[in-house]
Amino acid sequence: MANLTNATSGDAEFKAKVKFDPEEDCCSSTSRLGFDPQTIPPPLGSLTIEECPKKKVLLLKTILERDLVAADIKWSLFVAASHSYRYDSCLRPYPPMYVRNECKDIEALREAIQTIPPLSIIIRQLDEPDVYENNSAAVNLLYWVLVRLRDPQIKSVNKECYDSVLKRVPSEMAVAPPNLIFQVASTKQSLFEERWRTASQGHTTLYAYHGSRLENFHSIIHHGLQQNMCKRSLYGTGIYFSSELGVSLPYSPVGYGWGGSMHGSQLSCIALCELINHPDVKRGDSGTRKDEGWLPGSEGTSCSLLFLAMWFCWHLSD
Repeated sequence: MANLTNATSGDAEFKAKVKFDPEEDCCSSTSRLGFDPQTIPPPLGSLTIEECPKKKVLLLKTILERDLVAADIKWSLFVAASHSYRYDSCLRPYPPMYVRNECKDIEALREAIQTIPPLSIIIRQLDEPDVYENNSAAVNLLYWVLVRLRDPQIKSVNKECYDSVLKRVPSEMAVAPPNLIFQVASTKQSLFEERWRTASQGHTTLYAYHGSRLENFHSIIHHGLQQNMCKRSLYGTGIYFSSELGVSLPYSPVGYGWGGSMHGSQLSCIALCELINHPDVKRGDSGTRKDEGWLPGSEGTSCSLLFLAMWFCWHLSD
């Protein structure tokens, strides 16, 4: 069986093939440190949402036009979390405009989601002069998910780079390739990046896959992998990874995302992660699967999410 893959293997070919341009390409081997924070819309400073509707509409339209496919997926993952009966743990962060008297008004949020048409229609509606006055609730919610939650950013990876991304963790098992791959990119100044640089100093790193239910990925993107999201304990408590895509995929069953998505409502998602190679990472031995490893502890602070691989329902059944 294959082992969890060292991050240095295969990167030479990857670097030679791909030159990173933050406006055009999302598959640099230095995906984390090579991310340009200027590709993220600037913060609004002290202005509140109510004080700058025109700027909100402009920034939302910019995000949608720049990468509609990625925006669609990000919104779909948010919707999947909002419809889960475990929304208290899945829907983190939670939109503050749907908190009433310090309680989450999940029904009002779900009703608001139902009013939002496909994002391709939203782009056209944002050109209308009275769009905010007529659709303020929808614009506010989309703005919060797609613009306010802008770090980390989800960016589409060019299809010609898919093989290079998947070669980071070469698999021996035959599985259907993903329909889409997205880069998860944080700015150098983010708190997570500071923690990662401190924790990884002096260590090599590994690449591995992690499977989870669709509704968990909104929280995973913004808070990292959490032990309370993991139901497995076959080899002990921890967050589980595999060097085999086919091993992780069953732990990412098809889930219901958003009915208005251009990709359909039924999706499956796998995380490709980078792990710090130190004794906390337990690997398969003679009594366990050689292609599996796990990270003990309540939080995956020694793990960085780099890519999301997505499958659509009809593709998985081929």
